[in-house]
Amino acid sequence: MKTLRSLACTLLMSTSLAWAGTSPAPVPYAWKSVAIGGGGFVDGFVFHPAANGVVYARTDMGGAYRRDSGAARWRPLLDWVPYADLNLMGVESIAVDPSDAGRVYLSCGTYTAPDVPDGAVLRSTDGGLSFQRTNLPVKFGGNEEGRGNGERLAVDPNDGQVLLLGTRLSGLWKSVDGAASFQPVDGLPAEAWKRSALDGPLSAGRGSDGRGGVVFVIFDPRSGSRGHASQTVYLGVSAMGRPNLYRSQDGGVTWQPLAGQPTAYRPTRAALASDGQLFVSYGSDPGPRGMSDGGVWRYDPRAGAWADITPDRPDASRHFGYAAVAVDARDPRKVVASSFHRPGGEELFRSTDSGATWKPVVASGAVFDPSLAPYVKDTPLHWLFDVEIDPGNLRPGSGRPGAAHALAGDEPRHRGDGGAGAVQPDPRRAPGHRARRLFGIRPRRPGPAGPRGQPEAALPGQHLGRDRRRPGSPGDGAHRQPAQRQEPRLLA
Repeated sequence: MKTLRSLACTLLMSTSLAWAGTSPAPVPYAWKSVAIGGGGFVDGFVFHPAANGVVYARTDMGGAYRRDSGAARWRPLLDWVPYADLNLMGVESIAVDPSDAGRVYLSCGTYTAPDVPDGAVLRSTDGGLSFQRTNLPVKFGGNEEGRGNGERLAVDPNDGQVLLLGTRLSGLWKSVDGAASFQPVDGLPAEAWKRSALDGPLSAGRGSDGRGGVVFVIFDPRSGSRGHASQTVYLGVSAMGRPNLYRSQDGGVTWQPLAGQPTAYRPTRAALASDGQLFVSYGSDPGPRGMSDGGVWRYDPRAGAWADITPDRPDASRHFGYAAVAVDARDPRKVVASSFHRPGGEELFRSTDSGATWKPVVASGAVFDPSLAPYVKDTPLHWLFDVEIDPGNLRPGSGRPGAAHALAGDEPRHRGDGGAGAVQPDPRRAPGHRARRLFGIRPRRPGPAGPRGQPEAALPGQHLGRDRRRPGSPGDGAHRQPAQRQEPRLLA
């Protein structure tokens, strides 16, 4: 028996040694990002006005992105953010320097509730490859009501060192050193931007509901010259029943409400045409909660006159508002506007005569191709809280402006039958960790049928539930993305 046991042990040891001697060499793994289908909110994007193809997108809690035209993909800008700074993944506003295509600024902070870290402004001089950080005693609401309004951050087109930053709870701030530091602007009185009794009560311990606070800032480049700061600036406040549009004619030192302005609803977005006319979209609520009323108006500063140019008017049986408006940088007569909460389906309206007449883009046959993301085929168009016209959109080979090319971002959350003529998404334009989407709207052509509190926020693959875990307080300093870029987390 002992002999058999000894033999068995010898065989076992020999076999083990043989296996050890013939084990395969380790194979290296190549790790890449994976596109995960889902839903999310692209609530704003910004084209550089002079550099063709430079465009950024922001999301409510998934960071910011830059379009890589050569690869036809969106590149994430904030994948370097650690979990401790998760609050920075809510990007409330983006601004570019019109005089320097490499400079981009992000105001970051996801919630304004008391138990969340303060926000920060991230600044880059290399198109988002690296960032420096300026901490502020201010909270931003990148994932709160009114997150589709904007843009709250703006760079003076005549002096890139000057920035204005609108906030929800802390008024207006100004930088004169390229966002290295900010100081509050005392010339905008608190009663102009603070929440009022007309906005209703705010739940204790909660952050902003989007009512009150500065929602957009726009410099008029015609009021300055290269190296000499712009003097005329427009500012919108999410207020109704009282003045909500202000103008400064001394570079933001003092502010006065515009005479004759509509106050029946809140401004959501605004666009300044090259001839100085200001287009403003309005809704009864900041969104994305439902709106019961709204419109689109045009202000002519030369005449000091307002005109109601609403494309489709809400009435007693149809309650809705307007989420966004944009104007062609090359042709002040071309305007686009997007509805919100519109019965029968959302619509994009286009005008070629400064809003005197409008054409519905969707009803006229605009289509999207969902073939790269079949699961969104039945998702109706909604949450169009930004719509822009590409300033570099030229008729091929002519150097002249072509047809308006509008982009709009939405959140594919609610599913259902889009109905006849429903616009479908182009997922090839989709940035985001959760398949956020940008849309390219093109008319159909003749011929064959041819886009200061942070509640829990889950990282990919995690769900925090209600265990009240919070990110830590952010630190200061510079951050650089890895030399080898990660692929963006978006639909392939």
